[in-house]
Amino acid sequence: MHEQYGPIVRINPEELHIQDTEFYDQLYRRDNKLDKFPGQTKMFGMPGTFFTTETHELHRERRSPFLQSVHFIKHLSFISALMQALPDTVMLWLRPSLRLAMHLMKVN
Repeated sequence: MHEQYGPIVRINPEELHIQDTEFYDQLYRRDNKLDKFPGQTKMFGMPGTFFTTETHELHRERRSPFLQSVHFIKHLSFISALMQALPDTVMLWLRPSLRLAMHLMKVN
């Protein structure tokens, strides 16, 4: 296919096939202000939500400043403590259900 049509081939209106790996950096630059294709905004069945924001500008307005890596690094110890406590919290929440499930297994 690439021998006939070249290093970048449009498969359909929404899909490219790229043979030239150097083109990826140009296509996916951080300063590219691209909008999503309308089909991409319908993928989760929830139009108008954050992940389905169609225009770059609206997505930028909605993006939370707390999702920047500098904020994660600043609060890493807090996030780590929460993640370590998560299994215990889940087990406390599940414990009544587990007891019931074990009881039902013994009955049968």
